[in-house]
Amino acid sequence: MSKIQNIHDRTFRRIFSHKIIAIDFLQTYLPKHILTIVNLEHIEFCPNNYIDPKLKESLSDIVYRAPMLEDSTNYIYFLIEHQSKPDILMPIRALKYQLAIIENHLAQNPSKLNYTKLPIVFTFVVYNGRQKPYPYNLNILDLFHNKTLAVQTFAQPANLIDITQLSDEKINRHGIIGLFEMAAKHIHDRDLSPIVKNIIALIIKISKIITQPRTLSIYIRAILYYITNIGKLKKPREIISKLQNIPLIGEKFMGTIANYLKKQGITEGEAKAKAQIAKSMLESGSDIQFIIKITNLTKEQIVNLT
Repeated sequence: MSKIQNIHDRTFRRIFSHKIIAIDFLQTYLPKHILTIVNLEHIEFCPNNYIDPKLKESLSDIVYRAPMLEDSTNYIYFLIEHQSKPDILMPIRALKYQLAIIENHLAQNPSKLNYTKLPIVFTFVVYNGRQKPYPYNLNILDLFHNKTLAVQTFAQPANLIDITQLSDEKINRHGIIGLFEMAAKHIHDRDLSPIVKNIIALIIKISKIITQPRTLSIYIRAILYYITNIGKLKKPREIISKLQNIPLIGEKFMGTIANYLKKQGITEGEAKAKAQIAKSMLESGSDIQFIIKITNLTKEQIVNLT
């Protein structure tokens, strides 16, 4: 920032930091409908030490707040920003600061604040640059390449995708994303066993859609890791047998399945549990080499189970 710019900003801050001057400014420039609902007699100066340092560097601001006349627990903030040079991105800077003010208000009122009643932030830009008049529109919507679409989407409610409300039938009809949706919807169930059939069907389905082997592998591995590390399975051995019998999964995802077994507490010292798993896998037709890698039993130990 240049020396001249610093002088501009310091002068602005010194003047507007005085409450009596700020009140006169607000009484002069606030719309009448705002003046009739705000209590300027109880206006408060707000320090900006909560602002992000990078943002603060680009702002020469003054912030005040005043309670509403009808309800003194609700406030309206006044952001008075000084500009001695035009800035086409001023609407974005102002928006960032408005959000910072709201976030600070929430932080200062964590217990008593009704979070559905956020404070209003009324913004002024005081300009005294060489270029006359101020050359840019301060409506942030004018910065978008498609203003019509921006009007329809900007500051509108987020588009909620509540996976918990999707039926399994609808998810099964979805494409690639269906596998994730099925796992995400049921991940907190007491038992994921009932949906394993759907998971398998969806894995087979997406294998015919995703043509990049690496992408397919990462996707399936991520879902299996998600299910086996967060989900609950009441019949893990039965489910593992079903999964490993799918050619697409096979040894490719053995590490993920092996990690699940370890998570279940199947360690080297639990020979009986290992033997039961190995026997179940043998009965379902699993390959002996696959069983060896899953259970860490020797080939001889596995053969002796038959």
